[in-house]
Amino acid sequence: MVLRPRDGLNVSKISQALLKEWILRAAALKAEETTEGTFRTSYFINIIVASTPSMERAAKCNRITKLSIGAQTLEITAYVTPPEDCTKDAVHNIPAEDSDDDMTHSLVYRRNPKILQARRMRKTNSAVIVFDGDEVPYFVYYRGEEYRCYLHKKRHEICKTCGRLGHRTDVCPTPEIKVCKCCATNNPPEHHRCDPTCAQCGRDHPTGDKKCRQRCQVPYLLKKTSVGKENST
Repeated sequence: MVLRPRDGLNVSKISQALLKEWILRAAALKAEETTEGTFRTSYFINIIVASTPSMERAAKCNRITKLSIGAQTLEITAYVTPPEDCTKDAVHNIPAEDSDDDMTHSLVYRRNPKILQARRMRKTNSAVIVFDGDEVPYFVYYRGEEYRCYLHKKRHEICKTCGRLGHRTDVCPTPEIKVCKCCATNNPPEHHRCDPTCAQCGRDHPTGDKKCRQRCQVPYLLKKTSVGKENST
């Protein structure tokens, strides 16, 4: 599972032992209960990655929303990552009040492929559905109603504050550092002029521009499956 800290918490500045202690306390787990699991941090994208063979302990970690650090309380987002041998689709117009568990249960239907998980995309009415296997359906049934599926494209996350790739603005570990996303100038004046250079493809447009060909990643297997279905219709 992945835990994304917010409020400017920089995981590279804190020892892993201390981070683990905070997480175990937030999940109401004891250290001796986690000897079979693993725990590590990814400094580049500022996340904490934990794994455990216990579904019960995974569920407790997945419910973490805050970390108590002394007198300070910081927000954190936790979610379970799907296995590699699966596919993802996106659906839209999901009711705003439905939780991730509600969505997953609402998609358990005899006419749907086997679904491992459904997760809302931030605070939108769209959700990502994780399917078991390499089949990408055109439609799924949500509480018996037909919903169109769209191929989920993984976007490179780009921070609009520090300008680095790998994390979003809301989880930036260095919010005090301002970098121009066009030319990578540190702490630029408000109306400075620059020549944009994309950090992803090297072309003359701002990093993360919609016309950038490297902005979205589509796995080859999903692309091949999707094209095959279009040719068969």
